[in-house]
Amino acid sequence: MSEPGGRIAAYRCPSCGAGVMSAVDVTALASGASGGGRIRLRCGDPECPSSAMENPPAMEAEGFYGSDGQPKLRLSVPCIFCGRPHVFTVDKSAAASRDCLVFPCPASGIDICFVGQTDHVKAGLAKSELELLDMIGDDGDLANVAGFSVDSSKMLPDPEIEETIRLTVRFLEDEGKIVCKCRPEDLEKIPEGESRITVEPGPRYVKVACRECGAAKIIPAVSHSAAQDFADSDSLVLE
Repeated sequence: MSEPGGRIAAYRCPSCGAGVMSAVDVTALASGASGGGRIRLRCGDPECPSSAMENPPAMEAEGFYGSDGQPKLRLSVPCIFCGRPHVFTVDKSAAASRDCLVFPCPASGIDICFVGQTDHVKAGLAKSELELLDMIGDDGDLANVAGFSVDSSKMLPDPEIEETIRLTVRFLEDEGKIVCKCRPEDLEKIPEGESRITVEPGPRYVKVACRECGAAKIIPAVSHSAAQDFADSDSLVLE
């Protein structure tokens, strides 16, 4: 990927969770501040829920001159946690020279925006994804994380994706291919025809759990391709 001005900008799409990266000419953007220099970075995944929106969320970078007369960049970044954008301001010189500038969500503390060299930006995105997965944890609910509020109803999986996962879970259960922590004698106590497996949608995932032992598994539900990968599974282990 080429880097005009030596920079890459990236953020995490609030609709599907994917990392969005684009080359950015920081010098030209800041130099064009008097002329209204501005760019918009949108998620390009055709399976992203935002692709059908009239005005999809996007990161905006705008050049302007500060009160000190120096060129600066104003970044408006959609937040995967808060459901609204956060605005960050940085000197053009820092944006054009640092290995990687990192901007965290003020509420969660998780990094949501990166500007810098490609390798450093990719590393930042990867780290933020691991932090996000740690926050989701076993219960799979971002709304339970202390310090900020998330409207999980706005982050539910696409109904078709959810249905694909539900059908796959039911098939695996009927075939006896879902393994949990229940003992054989516990399974014998379950009335015939009654399902012990629950399927609950969450923000960009579906949680599959055993109502008897509590073992569970988080299934990513960010795209049709991810759901199809799960549909091709021949077994499911709940932990």
